[in-house]
Amino acid sequence: MIRRPPRSTQSRSSAASDVYKRQGSRYIEKALFGFYNMCLAFALRRKASEHKDALRPLEKLWGTPIEKVIKKIRTMRDFERYFTVGVQGFTTVDEFIHHASLGYKLKGIRVPTFLFSATDDPTLPEEHLPYE
Repeated sequence: MIRRPPRSTQSRSSAASDVYKRQGSRYIEKALFGFYNMCLAFALRRKASEHKDALRPLEKLWGTPIEKVIKKIRTMRDFERYFTVGVQGFTTVDEFIHHASLGYKLKGIRVPTFLFSATDDPTLPEEHLPYE
């Protein structure tokens, strides 16, 4: 559990981490009106363009030239769909996000652990933090 600073009396369910694993990436898409998501996607498009020769073998997986795939990337989910899901053996973006999320793994920690996160972190919204 994450301890909230004493200024708050709000209580949160430990199920919040389960909610996060389903909604965290959707939150990133909407955070700051999608600006954060667009900036990340733009940076990844630029990197993919810089390394498109190394990525050419993926054209067989997609059946589409790398240049067309790069142009389709507008969000992080788009990037995950093309560059993570099929390449890593997942069938959907949501399946990948589930496996990449720590939400369901946190409950398995058996030793005392201190975790902290900023309440304004766009990748982990405050309402999904499991407070004690």
